[in-house]
Amino acid sequence: MSDEIVEQVRAKYAAAATGSLSGDHAGVRAIAEAFGYSPDELSAVPAEANLGLSCGNPTAFASLKPGETVVDLGCGGGLDVLLAAAKVGPTGRAIGIDRNTGMIRFEKKLPAPLMGSPVIVDGVWLQGDCGGVLHAYDVRNTLVDPPELWSVTLGGCIESTPTVWKGRIYVGTRAGSFFAIGDA
Repeated sequence: MSDEIVEQVRAKYAAAATGSLSGDHAGVRAIAEAFGYSPDELSAVPAEANLGLSCGNPTAFASLKPGETVVDLGCGGGLDVLLAAAKVGPTGRAIGIDRNTGMIRFEKKLPAPLMGSPVIVDGVWLQGDCGGVLHAYDVRNTLVDPPELWSVTLGGCIESTPTVWKGRIYVGTRAGSFFAIGDA
């Protein structure tokens, strides 16, 4: 492949990454669904993570397990790296690398020790830790280290994966406590 072609492809992908396309556009969502991403998966990640530039839904075929490390070379908006992060859980690593710069674009170091898997809802990554703290991180912009939006101390090791239902977060602790958190 000539350097000129490589540069043209690089420029087109860079333009798409900095453009306005996202999973909010019906066409972009349709492309992702055609590649096998489920509506639930697409709803779990920020719309900005889906740029409509899929290479084939690798998380569907990778048989990822908790504790594994995933490196997404050319992570685009972060769709696959965010889905992989949920599968490898708190003992794994999900790293997104920008195709154009070669720089790590996304990797979140979470507080340890962790027992439950994270869940991503409406661009917010929810993760409990064994110190009894439930954390929420903003993952809508995969160009920055996800900032913590809030945390709440519940007490006792949070071993369960947080569940979101009807606008509330439900989570249990090792001590047997169960919490429902939501706006009044």
